[in-house]
Amino acid sequence: ALFLQSGPAHADLGLWTDLALGRFVKAEKGAEANILADKEETALNLVPLCLARSKLKRYGTLFACIDKLDQRIAAGEAVIGGFLIPDSDIKPLPGMLRAIAALELSKFKEAAETAERALAAVDDNAGSTWGPLPPKSYRVELLTLLGITYALLGDEKKARHSLKMLAELDVSDTQAQKYENIRSVGLARIHMALGEYEMALKRMETEHELWVRGLSDLVVGAGDDSVGTIFDLPKLLIIAKAHAALGKDAEAKKSLDALIAHPRIVDQGDIHWIALFERGHLAERMGSPEEAVKFYLRSIEIFERQRSSLTTEASKIGFVGNKQEVYSRAVSALVLSGDTEKAFDLVERAKSRALVDMLAEKQQFARRVDAKVDTRQLLENINSADLDSYAVTGRGEASVTGTLRSLALAQLALRKEAPELASLVSVSSVSLAELRQRLRPNEMLVEFYRYQDALLVFLLDQQQMKVVSLQGKDGELETRIGEFRKALQDADDAQIQALARTLFMQLIAPITEQIGQKSLVLVPHGALHYLPFAALLGPDGKWFVDQWSYRLLPSASTLLYLPPAHAESSTATLAIGNPDLGSRDADLPSAEAEARGIAGQSESSKLLLGKQATETLFRSVASQFQRIHFATHGEFRADQPLQSGLLLAKDLTNDGRITVSEIYDLELNADLVTLSACETGLGDIRSGDDVVGLTRGFLYAGGRSIVASLWKVAD
Repeated sequence: ALFLQSGPAHADLGLWTDLALGRFVKAEKGAEANILADKEETALNLVPLCLARSKLKRYGTLFACIDKLDQRIAAGEAVIGGFLIPDSDIKPLPGMLRAIAALELSKFKEAAETAERALAAVDDNAGSTWGPLPPKSYRVELLTLLGITYALLGDEKKARHSLKMLAELDVSDTQAQKYENIRSVGLARIHMALGEYEMALKRMETEHELWVRGLSDLVVGAGDDSVGTIFDLPKLLIIAKAHAALGKDAEAKKSLDALIAHPRIVDQGDIHWIALFERGHLAERMGSPEEAVKFYLRSIEIFERQRSSLTTEASKIGFVGNKQEVYSRAVSALVLSGDTEKAFDLVERAKSRALVDMLAEKQQFARRVDAKVDTRQLLENINSADLDSYAVTGRGEASVTGTLRSLALAQLALRKEAPELASLVSVSSVSLAELRQRLRPNEMLVEFYRYQDALLVFLLDQQQMKVVSLQGKDGELETRIGEFRKALQDADDAQIQALARTLFMQLIAPITEQIGQKSLVLVPHGALHYLPFAALLGPDGKWFVDQWSYRLLPSASTLLYLPPAHAESSTATLAIGNPDLGSRDADLPSAEAEARGIAGQSESSKLLLGKQATETLFRSVASQFQRIHFATHGEFRADQPLQSGLLLAKDLTNDGRITVSEIYDLELNADLVTLSACETGLGDIRSGDDVVGLTRGFLYAGGRSIVASLWKVAD
């Protein structure tokens, strides 16, 4: 590699080449190596590192990188460059990267505000027009981002203003061929977000003709590693999607088949799965459901290899909804074809996908009490193999296959040694035979799956699997559940009973014959996680809880990992109540009385109150108790569910907030964990569900049963 001197740091020309060619994993590793060699995090080293992490969607480390870059810029390192590398002004870069991340995380308002500030920081006279980051490059990226974001916010006027500014931007002085190309794609993306498929197609047609004429040249020799290929594959996907939206199915099929057959598609995972999904959707529309299922399953196979969702959800760029839509369409097609077992397996994998994506950046997990080996190395092997699967650009299909084989072996090793940890970091199938073994005698699994305007109910017992389809208008069920929760909170008895009957008739009445008098394992989906099933009212005037014994699970696969209860149960309880949070307004005198009453039931219980109720003390003694009772404040953050948590007293060692992320690090051995705090049962309803809230974390940490609340309460 060529190292170029620039002050105390060196610029590796290879890093910029890797970034230009889409070798983001290699660029990230190179930047980290340079920082280690320099023993200093300079702006020159941080810029390629942040860019690579942005492309890889490594949010856990991206924001820390951006913060450090901000600090270097504030310290005077606002321009980077060196011998043979023209200067680049980097002042707009942190804001641009934050805006991109906000858009990808569906924080549209934040994305727009951050992008506007970054755009205002662009100085067309700062830095060289031929540097790695010329001023016009920021304008092209930010105007594209603003156009898409405002379109998604429903602000058509601002979206069109961004579109106009981008169209009129003069890039003739800035690596014209490259940025004309990027701008065309940006304009097409905005048109797609606005639903203007004809205009998107018009922007792409010229480039598409060039792509078709040069197809054979692009896939041989040095052309394999050309920048053009990286641009051309997304362009063809835009063209295919636009044709499909316009009803030009034959043209869409031709483009998608060419894209799927392209040799470079195998190492473009973010595009590959979307192309397969679009092809399946097209087959479904053209009356070939069996063919559609095959494409859907191939699409799922590709993105299930990934530990995390490394690329933008396609709804942000007008390609497709999201990965969950692939699952739902495949599930629907399989149910229609009568393959209910395969459909159920996909439902569980969809929920697992959402959990894996949520925990993707979490590197540390507690070693379970019953674990045979230290799993940290096995987890590290999966992370390494997963990232390597994105570092195969230009290496050929054999290299891709070898890398994916390494990933599969790493996942298999983890499943063998620590199956529950494996379920948190990779997606795998659920064995119906194993589930049946975990069901108690006379118990039935009732799993709900919601998509579009349909609701499927899977019924599994020791003998058979059935599926019932419940119809309803889109959004109607969610509205009723919201109204029911409000009626319960307002103690409006007439409204409670009316809604309780309506919801019973919609959800339970159609399956009453199948469930009979069995005990039930209920696995909700979406808003159903917020429904108190016990309070549903049958037409005979009997409450649900008076007719059926039941337990709730976030997903059926959780059954496989619940350890058996202790042979000899202890009444000794660790009771934590009314911790000192540093403010009289936060005092909970009734919670303190509750904790005292609970602890008073056994002489061997331990009571932590006020300044003693610290996170540090809790961590040190929690594993000694079979019962743990929290009576404190809880905090639910829908925007950052892993930062939801319980509030305890802080000390010099810990901040007092036990977050969901930290709960996965705990090692408990409890038969019962009671979370008597505000909204502790509320998890984030991801598109694929498996509520990733406090309850799921405590189950993994070693809690066999969880009691949690669904409402905010005064004390």
